[in-house]
Amino acid sequence: MNHPAHRRHRAGKGGALPMFMACAAAMAALAGCAPSSRVNPPVAPTAAQPPALTAVDALVTETWRAMGGDFPMAVHVRDRQNRLVYARSLGGFDAAQPMPVASASKLVTGLLLLRLVDQGKLGLEDTTAQQLGWSGDRGRITLRQLLAQISGLKPQAACVQDTRSTLRACVDAIRDDPTALAHAPGSHFDYGSTHFQVAARMAEVATGRSWAQLFEAELAQPLALQPHTVYQTAPWFGRLRGEVGASANPQTAGGLVTSLADYERLLALVFHRGEHSGHRLVRGTLFDDMATVPNAAASVGSSPMARAARQPYLYGLGVWAECVPARVACPQISSAGAFGWTPWIDREAGYYAVIAMYRLPGGGLAATRGVVDASVQLQQRLKPALAQALRAVRGEKASISTQP
Repeated sequence: MNHPAHRRHRAGKGGALPMFMACAAAMAALAGCAPSSRVNPPVAPTAAQPPALTAVDALVTETWRAMGGDFPMAVHVRDRQNRLVYARSLGGFDAAQPMPVASASKLVTGLLLLRLVDQGKLGLEDTTAQQLGWSGDRGRITLRQLLAQISGLKPQAACVQDTRSTLRACVDAIRDDPTALAHAPGSHFDYGSTHFQVAARMAEVATGRSWAQLFEAELAQPLALQPHTVYQTAPWFGRLRGEVGASANPQTAGGLVTSLADYERLLALVFHRGEHSGHRLVRGTLFDDMATVPNAAASVGSSPMARAARQPYLYGLGVWAECVPARVACPQISSAGAFGWTPWIDREAGYYAVIAMYRLPGGGLAATRGVVDASVQLQQRLKPALAQALRAVRGEKASISTQP
């Protein structure tokens, strides 16, 4: 059950990006031919490339080759002024080409829900009892716990990838499953999709609009995103299952299909703490909530980031908080996906970045662990190299400010 394509005008499609972009290419990739009736994101020229970025480039190329060197991949890094300070494209990557981003969807889902919280349509402490009529212990689950994946629900449910279902029917099935609540709400972290599915349904009930309608009105239109940026149920199987456009059962934890050009706009809104082209879309303090682990003492079940990054990172609201030990408003957050798409923000170093790829090995979904591990490990190696390079760009000798 799929909705027709949203009423978004298509921008001009750009080609593959060269290693070090010229200003005109950066402007085309970001602005395209977006309609004048929408507020467009700032278009900034590409900053000069310092010699320090040679080390960054070597890490990117080395990882791509180690992963086979036979697939499209790109890395974009933008500074506080949205300048493209580093861009590397390999294997014919096209920044305008839509692709599934898997769990990088969680950051965007969290962003949309925080926008609704800012509008007063939802509250982080709203419960499933209040919004969905759930009862008993499962009725005590809060929106904050769902976004932090400490709801106590089992992390997976079969209906999440059922293209014949709807979000309402899927969440009702989760509610009615007598084994769905595996732990007391707030006590246990278990990485998965169920939490976000329930959170999205809370948004639908609270607003009276579908998830697709909410995404269109609250993020896609204000950011002038392309019509190909939509949530689907299982986009990696889309051609086989006939998914076209937004799904009636969107997998909000991992079903976003988007391009690098569009994802950068979404990530920029998070980096700038809810401000876009001089307009406030989400109040800044909510991004402190996003980057704060609600219960650092929660027991930990499945944690792919701990395995991939080899660090005991914990989870904020829709993002990994990359601070050890956990701290309030962690300045480094990320949202890596199974196919290698890895966005992150480093507020201390003053940049946001994306490793963009769609790498589905021959073994299918079961074989993606090596892909996400390689991408996350590249991201971990890039963080200190980029911090050093950006200090060189600014000529800084002291530590970098923590504010974007």
